[in-house]
Amino acid sequence: DDVSWVSGAGVVRLPPGDVAAAFHAVLREACATLRESLPASSRVRALAQRVEKLSKPQLRDTRLAILAGLGTSFQQWRKHWGRLRAKLGGKLSPLKDWFAGDADDDLVVAGSCEGALMFGSAAPTLREKDVFTLAEKLVEHSQAGKAKDALASHAAATPLGNRPYQQGYALAGDWAEASNLWGTKPEPVDITQHLAHFGVAVSDVTLGDEDIGGVAVARQGLAPVILVNTANPRNKYPSGLRFTLAHELCHLLHDRDHARNVALISGPWAPPGIEKRANAFAAHLLMPGALVDAAFAEKGGKAHNPTFEELLAVAKQLDVSVDALAHHMANLGYFSPAHRDSLLAERTQGG
Repeated sequence: DDVSWVSGAGVVRLPPGDVAAAFHAVLREACATLRESLPASSRVRALAQRVEKLSKPQLRDTRLAILAGLGTSFQQWRKHWGRLRAKLGGKLSPLKDWFAGDADDDLVVAGSCEGALMFGSAAPTLREKDVFTLAEKLVEHSQAGKAKDALASHAAATPLGNRPYQQGYALAGDWAEASNLWGTKPEPVDITQHLAHFGVAVSDVTLGDEDIGGVAVARQGLAPVILVNTANPRNKYPSGLRFTLAHELCHLLHDRDHARNVALISGPWAPPGIEKRANAFAAHLLMPGALVDAAFAEKGGKAHNPTFEELLAVAKQLDVSVDALAHHMANLGYFSPAHRDSLLAERTQGG
């Protein structure tokens, strides 16, 4: 009863190679101890041999096949992965080592997004056609000519905080100030023009997995690109598309892995904390408090505890969804979560 924690809950993220090395060392020592105790055991001897084989470089391609996850069994993973490599090799020759990973670590797949990061972030519901489409886009981007990355000097790997939404709001405010996005007069943000100003290309891609909103791709020496999934329901509307673009901008600015290549897919299987932070970033970037206040004043309504009609009118003026505006305003304290739920209930009821 007299014990208390001096620190709250937290998260520590370590490089996969460091974690794998520690686990492998423990396994090797455990096997050595077992062999001393049971020198005649064939099971222990076989276990020790399997643990030693974990560090063989020949396993790198097998691990890539597992990361791609094309199929429902180990045999299918290897078969479909080999087929994907063959397709890319025939269409995008020379394939070189686009999907080989770095040779520096024999325990984990590491290196550029042309391999592990792309498929490691993808949703397991991706069909083989989707994976081929994304891989093709990624390799095409990697083969593109050199271009200035105007975001590079502003981008970094920003550690995820314990409160992703609050961090996302803070990062959006910092970026708006650094890029002079909001200016002196509250006006709706032209996110498309903003991205173009920093040399970020936007391209459409159609995936069978409708839950994926977009893919942010950044590579050293090349202009970043945002791939927008046209099959995603939100992207079919201008308001939803704007939110997707702002969301992916957050990934390009704050989720680069120490200036290395990155390709992060936004969907239900992406890291939840990273996605929450990007959602908050997008909401605050497109709907800063001053802009919300000005929009309500122009419509003759009050930002605090508005009616559904007032909320809808402002959402249309700001070119955002009612849902996004309601959640954002509740997070900023304009009204309570209960009032937000009441407003959104009117929308679902056709009010």
